[in-house]
Amino acid sequence: MIGAAETALLVPVPAAEPLVERHRLAHDPVAPLGVPAHITLLYPFFPPDAIDESVERGVTGVLEGFAAFEFALRDVRSFDDGVLYLAPDPAEPFVALTNAFAARWPEYPPYGGYFAEVVPHLTVAMPSDVSVAELTDELRTGLPVEGRADVVWLMEGSEGGGWTQRAAFPLSDGQR
Repeated sequence: MIGAAETALLVPVPAAEPLVERHRLAHDPVAPLGVPAHITLLYPFFPPDAIDESVERGVTGVLEGFAAFEFALRDVRSFDDGVLYLAPDPAEPFVALTNAFAARWPEYPPYGGYFAEVVPHLTVAMPSDVSVAELTDELRTGLPVEGRADVVWLMEGSEGGGWTQRAAFPLSDGQR
C-alpha cells in the first residue's frame, strides 16, 4: 500500500483510533499517508483510473448480500513476518465480504494472492525496532474495542503516497 496509484476496499474502525493511532503512525507506513485504522477487505483493487460507475455499481451489488454487523477487537496477534495486529471477533463476516469481492473480481485476489488464507486484521505495527512484548501488553489493556461494520470505503492511493477516501458504500441495516 505504498508509493503507487492504487486502491483498496476496507472497513474503517474509528473506535480503535484512540488505542492504535499513535502506534500506527510510528510503525505502520500507511497510517501517516492517510489510511485510518481499518480491516482490509480487498487489496490491491482496481487502478484508480480504471474505476468507473460500473465498478462502483459492482461494489454496491456485492454488498447487497450483506448487512451491517457488530464485532469486537479482542486479541493482539502477530503474523509470522512480525506484523502485529488486532483480531476481530467474529472474523467470519469479514472473510465472507473478502471472498464475495474476490469472487466478483477474481483478477484482484486478496493481497495479490500472496496468502492462501484470508485473516481479517487491523494492522498496528509492521516489523520494526518496537518491542512487540511491550506493545502487546499495552494494547491488551485497551481491549476489547467494540466496533460496527456498517460501511465499506474505497480508498485511493496516489503516486505521491497519500491516501484518500474515494467512495463510501453503506451496508444495509438488516431491515427490509
